Amino acid sequence: MDLNEFKKDLERLEHEISEVQLILQDKLIEHLNYHTNNEAKWGIVKIMRDHPFKTLLTGIGIGVSMFGLMNANNIITFFARIMR
Repeated sequence: MDLNEFKKDLERLEHEISEVQLILQDKLIEHLNYHTNNEAKWGIVKIMRDHPFKTLLTGIGIGVSMFGLMNANNIITFFARIMR
């Protein structure tokens, strides 16, 4: 294979790669648009709109649970001292 054939093959591969990149970009944009357009139908926005108090209570519950997990050692130690 001479240098000219190699350059032609390289240019062909670069062209094919750029076509694949364009296809992937188009598919990604299409996918993002789908989610953007349908978020209000079935996403977290709809759940929050339809059930505001449940969403609030869930958020508070998650926060309290995370606080409890982060401080579990201190809480156990506290109750252990009380029990003595």
